[in-house]
Amino acid sequence: MKSRPISIIVLPSTLLGGAEKRLLGLFLYLRRTKDWPVAVLCPRALRDAASASRELSAIASEPDVITFESTKATFDRALVHAVSKLRRERPSAILHVVLVPPQLAGVLDGSRTLYTVPNADMMIYNWRGRSMVYAGSAIARRTDFLEVKVRDDVAKLVPWAKSRFRVTPGSFVDLDLYQSRPADERRKSVVFLGRFSRQKGAYRLAEQLPEIHRLLTARGITDVQYRFMGRDADEPPLTPLLRALAPAIDVSVGFESNPQDVLASASVFFSLQVPTNYPSKSLLEAMAAGCIPVVTDVGRTREMVTEDYGYLVPERFTAKQIADACAAALTLSPADRDHRVSLMRAHLAKRFALPAMAEYYVGLYREIDESNAGSA
Repeated sequence: MKSRPISIIVLPSTLLGGAEKRLLGLFLYLRRTKDWPVAVLCPRALRDAASASRELSAIASEPDVITFESTKATFDRALVHAVSKLRRERPSAILHVVLVPPQLAGVLDGSRTLYTVPNADMMIYNWRGRSMVYAGSAIARRTDFLEVKVRDDVAKLVPWAKSRFRVTPGSFVDLDLYQSRPADERRKSVVFLGRFSRQKGAYRLAEQLPEIHRLLTARGITDVQYRFMGRDADEPPLTPLLRALAPAIDVSVGFESNPQDVLASASVFFSLQVPTNYPSKSLLEAMAAGCIPVVTDVGRTREMVTEDYGYLVPERFTAKQIADACAAALTLSPADRDHRVSLMRAHLAKRFALPAMAEYYVGLYREIDESNAGSA
């Protein structure tokens, strides 16, 4: 039987976001199942952040997590050096790269590269980000897109590579780690989890929070806690604005490496992204933990959330629309809430299980291997 080349997942980020959690989860799963030999190359800061999270704590003891040191100023150079070293030491390895800095394009062997484009909208990229997407897609043997629209946009500029493009079937959530508590153990808390950016709806939500709070109070829904978990991503930073709302409103702000504990006792979860919430890792985690989702009705969001268990609001939502959705979720009877949670978790188990995602990526690794052997 022909030996399979190792696939090395290259994560060029110091922050633990949805794409990093998804692919590190894939790495740990494949290490357990041995369905395909895998390793990881990432900055030490990312490994440390993953190790601090309960979901990915096993990363700390994995021998095949290769790290490199860098500062913000030396990051690209350190990444290129680390990848070049890998190419020399493991020439047969498949490199599974998330975004491709322009400096990296020259050292990759495109015939042995799987390139993942981890975002659902090209508009979030600046010129440098777009150059990463086009360069990676042009040279890679296979390109894995999160969203069909992005695939089609890229194909207009690199049409010769379109036959090598694939679309990710989704993300995954660990239903054993993210458990739901009964309705009577939950607080009147609503949660936003993710980067504090305009694309994720954080600014629009924060600006409307005083009016949302006033409308809920007027309906007799008092003592609501508003929890923003994440980091600033845009300018001006959102954190000072949020903190200025206290103590008139019970708002807390900060990064949380183990969000499952907060989500397990929360009542409502906001996912207000544009152009789509699909397949948000944070939204999947919140749903698994039993939070009732309030989401923007955009893109492929309805593949994750329907009116059977969640509430959908327009892309340019108003304070009243958010307050109406929160009021409905916060006043559900215990039986109705538990029924909705049961429906959510059943949907997640059927549609967003890790084995299906792993099968997709193993299939791509196999395609790349076979194409280099001349059989595809």
